Amino acid sequence: SLAAHAQDPRPQPLTRSQIEGIVKEFLLNNPEVLLQSVNDYADRRQKATMLSLLSDGGGYTAGKDVKNARVAVVELFDYHCGYCKAASPFIQELIEKDPEVKVVFRDYPVLRMESVNAAQAALAVRDQNKYVDLHFALMDEPGTLTDERIEKIARKVGVDAKKMLDQRDDDVVAAALSNTRQAAQQLNLTGTPAFIVMTTDGSFSEFFSGWDEDALRATIEAAKASLG
Repeated sequence: SLAAHAQDPRPQPLTRSQIEGIVKEFLLNNPEVLLQSVNDYADRRQKATMLSLLSDGGGYTAGKDVKNARVAVVELFDYHCGYCKAASPFIQELIEKDPEVKVVFRDYPVLRMESVNAAQAALAVRDQNKYVDLHFALMDEPGTLTDERIEKIARKVGVDAKKMLDQRDDDVVAAALSNTRQAAQQLNLTGTPAFIVMTTDGSFSEFFSGWDEDALRATIEAAKASLG
């Protein structure tokens, strides 16, 4: 009956505006909760960006045992960057000697137009299985990498230079560079080199700019240790 309904002791559901008012009051009284939520979101977004850089689509992966490596070192670099060149021997050591680690090379040309040309050339030889050879040859070369010098260096390491030149303007190469550039912007990266050390399951991740061999070695060991 109508009278029985009026005396119904059961609580009535809250309206949307009532719920919003309770939430607003809670957040005003506990601002640290909102701050933590924002920070957690930023951390998740950064981790997602770092994980996206593990994809071969935008770079090249190498290592002693790529398939079974549980730690990845992503390097963002420019072929005209002196600190990138200084890091090159250590990176080469990693891919040749440490089966637990794989290196993901991400071309991030930011210093000059010739850097873009060198990055395009390196990415264009991925299907020739010559990326690593050309990468380290370009890193070893001092001075400005003109097109003529890039072609000469490529031929020296056994690259089909004509095929390289034909393919360096391909959409696949452009997409790889764009992919890396977008990720770098999301990570607020302004210079090179930059390194991301991650476990391949994403449970450990550290990102830092600049070249510091001791710091990079320590971070790699920390990533390994985190896996038990």
